[in-house]
Order: sequence, then structure tokens, then C-alpha cells
Amino acid sequence: MSDVIRVAHGQTPWQPYGSEVIEVFNFYDQPLMGIIRQDGCLYLFDCLYGHVEGLSLWLYSLIQESDAQELANASADEFDHIRGRLHASERGVMAIAIDDVGIVANGLVENVPESISEVVGILVDEYLEIVRRMGIHQREARELEDSDKSQLVPAGS
Repeated sequence: MSDVIRVAHGQTPWQPYGSEVIEVFNFYDQPLMGIIRQDGCLYLFDCLYGHVEGLSLWLYSLIQESDAQELANASADEFDHIRGRLHASERGVMAIAIDDVGIVANGLVENVPESISEVVGILVDEYLEIVRRMGIHQREARELEDSDKSQLVPAGS
């Protein structure tokens, strides 16, 4: 038994190697949040980002049987609070997955804050803004390069 889930490259994020899906709480084309069992331990899995994107970020946290029951019996108002509390642990595993490839990177995270979903959302928004700006700058650079090339006079003219 391990307090840290085993995930590896190419595995589906909602059912990594040797695991069994126990319950799914959120589903959109694939399980996005639920409970899996691996090596006798229960883990809450949660897609924190990328529900409909090609790239997704996942968090896995060890939970107890009583935690699983608490989630299953929670009202809609209680669910997110319980979910945040369960993810707020000493250790968890985060993974990045790509559609049609599976998990491509993972790592141990220590002292996971209860606000992890909010933190990830802010970071992803900042990252996407940087990528958007880079794309604009790259387009501008290509346009400038193309305009410079059009001004060149061919040799021997």
C-alpha cells in the first residue's frame, strides 16, 4: 500500500495502471472527477484544468473510505468544500495529460493548498495570456520579415 498513486506516461488520467474506477462524480466525454482504487488505497482524482481542451491537468489525493462516503452523500453546496479539504493534504500527485496520448508528465506535490483549483486556474489563465502574446509577437515578426524580404532587390537586376 502506498500513500502516493502510481501514474506513468501514456496512461489514461482517470484510470492509471492497476487502478479501478470506484465512482465518478463529474463526466464530460470522459471521467473528470471521481474515486479510484489502486493497491488497496482510494484516491480522489480531479481534472483541475482542460475539461474540453487538448491538454489537461490532474490532481490525485489519497483519501479514506469515510471520505469517499462523505463525498458520495454530500449535497451540492457541501461537495466543493469537501473536495477542497480532501485535496488539501501533505502530498498529492499532479499529472499533465494530452488527448489521445494520455499522461505525459507527473510529479509529487507537497502541502497542497485547499485553494489548489483556484491557484491552477489563475496560473493557466496567465500562461494562456503569455502564449497569446507570444503568438501575436511571432506573427508580427513574420510579417516584418516577409515585408523586408519583399523589399530586397534580386541580384543581377
